[in-house]
Amino acid sequence: MLRTLLGVAKAGARMLLSTSPVRIKSFDRLNVVSLVVQAAYALKKGNTTRALILLGAASVAPRHKGLSYAVQGALTLNDVRKKLL
Repeated sequence: MLRTLLGVAKAGARMLLSTSPVRIKSFDRLNVVSLVVQAAYALKKGNTTRALILLGAASVAPRHKGLSYAVQGALTLNDVRKKLL
């Protein structure tokens, strides 16, 4: 599983650093990097499900910003729900 996560992270890094015709704005890059760092932190804490969800959001973030923000929001709402209930 760790190899898969590292492979996805490497592919994301290559995508961000590539000079593809699709222009990725610096804010979008920051969002992808943030998602990957959050996924690494979740993996370090032992929450592999959250890590995989965040890596999935990072993989679609450059093309579908709204979807990645919705995933982040859903994860945040789930955390708030767990803390309150």
